[in-house]
Amino acid sequence: MSANIFSIVAEANSKAHNEQYSAEAAELLNKNVKDWLNYEIIVDGKPVPTNTRVKFDNCLHAPNYTVFSNTTSAQAWNDIADPPNHVVPLESPHNDMHLAVGGFQVGTDDFSPISGANGDMGENDTAGLDPIFFFHHCEIDRYFWRWQLEHNSTDYLEIIPEYPGTNSVDSQGPTAGVPGGIWLTIDSELQPFVKPDQDGKPSYVTSRDVTNIETQLGYVYEMPPAFLHTLPPRQAAEVSASIKGINKNEIAGSHQLVVYAKFPGDKNRKIVAVESVLSRWHVSGCKNCQSTQDVQRHALLHGIKNEDLESGNVEVSVEVVTRSETHRRGKLGATAPTPRLEVIGKGGRSFSGRSS
Repeated sequence: MSANIFSIVAEANSKAHNEQYSAEAAELLNKNVKDWLNYEIIVDGKPVPTNTRVKFDNCLHAPNYTVFSNTTSAQAWNDIADPPNHVVPLESPHNDMHLAVGGFQVGTDDFSPISGANGDMGENDTAGLDPIFFFHHCEIDRYFWRWQLEHNSTDYLEIIPEYPGTNSVDSQGPTAGVPGGIWLTIDSELQPFVKPDQDGKPSYVTSRDVTNIETQLGYVYEMPPAFLHTLPPRQAAEVSASIKGINKNEIAGSHQLVVYAKFPGDKNRKIVAVESVLSRWHVSGCKNCQSTQDVQRHALLHGIKNEDLESGNVEVSVEVVTRSETHRRGKLGATAPTPRLEVIGKGGRSFSGRSS
């Protein structure tokens, strides 16, 4: 009886909440997603794209599967590479689109015209409840396949042995069914997915079993001929930002690392990069999350030249943007987390940035 009453109350509350939506709210969300994909700034009178679409284009130029696949491996690669050779992992624009559909605006804290209407897609706990989740991951899968076609990797994926991001317990999170401290390979088990072996006994699927979507899984993406073997131009940057020192356990929910630059003659700072961190509201209560608490990201800073760093003409800063009212009021700690910002120029030379 009590469960039935709870269901009736929950349904009534949901109906009342949904009635607040209007055509205007839907238009605002659509505009928000477009802004993430097309955002640009003006530097020296010229438009400079600093958006998620640029990330999608750049990730296709990643030289191997390991750094293409995840932010941890890409971070390790970028730690020792000059900014023009930095890679963008597919996980980065993937996370951006989760937050875009989930209601985050680009670098602001005005996330929804309706209080409490933060979208399911913006949090790990609830993303799968939004039907668009499956369309989004289909698009990610399409980019994955396009990368495979362009890099002759349709039948084999190179996993750099014992590289950051390829352990069963590291910044990418625990691997289901695999003990901690195990280095992953293309033949590691993908539990709980089971296949029958030749003797009729079940065994677990591995990445080797599902590398080629056409010959092994029986589907393929139709792409315009211009897409095949013609990558969009790589938009390199002379300068990048290394952002470290953030503990996800101190932040309720997903958040953004927003990098700003104040150029000579400008009154206001401009957004030159956004790195999205897809998280969950109750991260402190998630046991698996405890092994992935440290957030580290590299971000390409389009529009800033090495000479700007040398002369000190451009001021670069970073801040954590979260949509949690509880966090912004300081109830999770005395102050908001302050990231460490290192701006990297030619030859790996380091310049100090400002955290706010």
